[in-house]
Amino acid sequence: MGADFAVAIFMLALAGVFWAQRNYMTPFGGIWPDAILVALAAVSALLLVRTAAAAFRARSRRSPAADPAPAPASAVTADPSQAAPDPLAWVLGISAALAAWLFVFWKLGYVAGGALGFAGLATLLARAGRTDWKLWVRALAAGAAWVLVLYLAFGRMLGVPLPFGWWAGRF
Repeated sequence: MGADFAVAIFMLALAGVFWAQRNYMTPFGGIWPDAILVALAAVSALLLVRTAAAAFRARSRRSPAADPAPAPASAVTADPSQAAPDPLAWVLGISAALAAWLFVFWKLGYVAGGALGFAGLATLLARAGRTDWKLWVRALAAGAAWVLVLYLAFGRMLGVPLPFGWWAGRF
C-alpha cells in the first residue's frame, strides 16, 4: 500500500510539473500531450483514492483481538534473501534506474541505450533468483528488437529526430 501511495503522489506531482510548463507552438499542438497529462492525473488520483480506501477498510476491519500473536523467534527467517523487498525501496530503485537510463540513452544513442536500458530494467524486474545469463540474453534480444522497431517507425518513417550518441560521426 505504501508503494501505491508513493507512486500516486509522485505521478500527480509529475503531471503538475509538466502541466505548469506547457508551451506549445501551435494552437492545436498540445491536444495530445494535454490529453495524456489529464489521463495521467486522473489515473493517479484514482490510485490515490483506491489506496486510501483500502487502508481505511483494512484499519476498520482490524480489531485488537483479531491481531495474530507475534511469531516466535525461531519462526523468523534468518536468511535476508528470503525477506520480501520494501515496496518503497523498489519504487525508488526503479526511479534511479530510469534516471541512469536517461544518461546512458543520451550518451550511447537511442538504439544502443534503449536496448541496454530495456535489458537492464527487464532483468531488474524479473523474479528474484532469475538473474542468469540466459535472462540477460533474452532481455537484450527483446530490447534490441523492440527498440529497432520503434527506431524504424519514429526515426525513419515519421522523421522524428532521435539521439545518436557520442559515436554518431565516428563510423
